[in-house]
Amino acid sequence: VERSASGLARDAGHQPRDGGGAKVSPIQVKHAVIPESMTKKKKKKQRKDAEEDSKSADKSKGKCFSCRSPISCTKRKAAIVTKMSLLLFLTLGYFITVVGTFEIMSRKVAGGPAEGNYASLRRAKAKHLAHNVRLWLTRSYHSDMWPVTHPVTEQEFTFAVDNHGVLEEVNHLKEIHDKLLYGDEEHSLPGTFREEHSESDEQLLALLNLYTLQGCDQWPLASPSYDDCTTVDSHVFESGLHSAFSAFLQQVHLLCTHENLTEAVENASTDAEINQLFGNREIQRIIEFETQYLQVQLMTALHMHADLNKDRLEAESRVLLMLLIGFIALALANYLFVVRAMLFQLDIEVKRTRSLLLVIPVDVINDIRSIQQFLIESFSNNPVRKK
Repeated sequence: VERSASGLARDAGHQPRDGGGAKVSPIQVKHAVIPESMTKKKKKKQRKDAEEDSKSADKSKGKCFSCRSPISCTKRKAAIVTKMSLLLFLTLGYFITVVGTFEIMSRKVAGGPAEGNYASLRRAKAKHLAHNVRLWLTRSYHSDMWPVTHPVTEQEFTFAVDNHGVLEEVNHLKEIHDKLLYGDEEHSLPGTFREEHSESDEQLLALLNLYTLQGCDQWPLASPSYDDCTTVDSHVFESGLHSAFSAFLQQVHLLCTHENLTEAVENASTDAEINQLFGNREIQRIIEFETQYLQVQLMTALHMHADLNKDRLEAESRVLLMLLIGFIALALANYLFVVRAMLFQLDIEVKRTRSLLLVIPVDVINDIRSIQQFLIESFSNNPVRKK
């Protein structure tokens, strides 16, 4: 204001005067009295400018990267770092969840292969037991042709089986069956009867129903029919496959320990006597029960064990797939709503910084090479113009 007053006076060709009309030098203009209305207007304008600056600062809070105090600057930096690290945290959470899912899946399906192997072994051993019963009844242990040496491997083998050998097979088969149903930690068998299940575990519930309620469930043959299965051997299958299998083992055990039968087998020396033993009604009933009914349902149980493990793997695979889809969706949302917005604000700040650089005097720009290079790279995409 002082310079303006003196300058206007000089430009008009007049000597500046004081309030009484006396001439004063330009240096004395600063002592001139400024009207009170002008002072109020100036203060009002300054106050208005300060209020506008305050409002603009409030509006820009959180939207730009500038800060007015160290504390707010630190908070803003922390917020920016958190937003930029969101994808990292999301990735860590995803992989931790995947590892946990794999751990749960490994516990659920760990005994699957062992269950399938033991179910198959049980079926094979049941057939082998029935075969050994036939060998015992034919008095194979009295034959002079055993042992036989394999021509290639030179390994000795024999089909000589007595009633004690059959009883050993019975005990071994019962051990396999109990491990499959009640579990065995040494062979990673969880045990069908000990597995936790819910109403959604349809395959496991169907398997439990086969073992404990209806042993003829999912009967695959037309002859003998399902009705024949339910009525065979005094309806033994109606109490479940477990009950029917245990009854078969008990019948074979009683057969091998029956004194009259073991004595008859020991004394049988001709084909007629052996055929008479095979024609025994009790022996025929046991052989028919194992061949036509028990083997069929043991195969059904084997398939159900395999389907159960397959369903568990598919369920866990679906969980992993949903986790992957969720991770991709969250990562995309993070880019669209967080990273992209921050990049947009960063671009605004860069443009604002460029505009501020244009206020620098030209002689200063000509002396500082880095500013020149920045301006060239900011406002030109043409390599020739850059040079």
